[in-house]
Amino acid sequence: MLGTEPIQPDDVARAELVYATAGLQAIRLYSLQRPGADALDAARATTGIELVDLSREAQPAATYCRR
Repeated sequence: MLGTEPIQPDDVARAELVYATAGLQAIRLYSLQRPGADALDAARATTGIELVDLSREAQPAATYCRR
């Protein structure tokens, strides 16, 4: 989970490089800050990466645990 700064395109690329394997269906990057348009574009262009924006949640930790 990323909290102090919005997810960046580099975060998406790093997640794919470090965590992606043939056995995983998706990698979710959770953020307490709203992702920028460039990060959303990077995630759309990267198979298996999902961005989850918790910035609008009243209780982001509870939402995180439910997903």
